[in-house]
Amino acid sequence: MLKEVIWQVGRQGRLTPVGIIEPVVLAGATIERVTLNNLSWIRDMKLRIGSRILVVRSGEVIPQIVEVLDGN
Repeated sequence: MLKEVIWQVGRQGRLTPVGIIEPVVLAGATIERVTLNNLSWIRDMKLRIGSRILVVRSGEVIPQIVEVLDGN
């Protein structure tokens, strides 16, 4: 479940959204943050605080949301 969205400054000085999620163990690591790409991606996915989500580790490294499960 997506609990919160925070904004962080990336390596090149751009603001990037980061999702704070309920902790989940994937491939032996506890995941609490996921990449949200950009604001357009968030809108396209219809992602909201409280959304149930499917998370994978892209390349076994970067946690990302691949699907919103509750059909917002």
